[in-house]
Amino acid sequence: MTARALVTPKLVARLVQLCGMFGSSHDGERANAAALADRLVRQVGLTWADVIVPPPAEWQHMALVCRAHAHSLNDRERDFLANIGRLRKPPSDKQLDWLIAIYERLQMESVG
Repeated sequence: MTARALVTPKLVARLVQLCGMFGSSHDGERANAAALADRLVRQVGLTWADVIVPPPAEWQHMALVCRAHAHSLNDRERDFLANIGRLRKPPSDKQLDWLIAIYERLQMESVG
């Protein structure tokens, strides 16, 4: 979810329950479940785009892992990771190469 999340586990469970009814063989049950799910999402101030988000791309995952080890990075690497974390599109080949190099180095340091 983008900036907000479904507020409580109870709301999440309710949305999951409603979405599970989308496969009903009864037209009215499907329509009612969809309407109730949409109302629930809107009542908590979200849109479906907030609720249904793709998993992070591999490069985003690598950047998160690297940022979690900021104590092992130099200033230039920390700046790079902060900037790459704000990208809305995939990094360039050069950026990706550097990210992979940092990621692999951190992986080796954690093993060794």
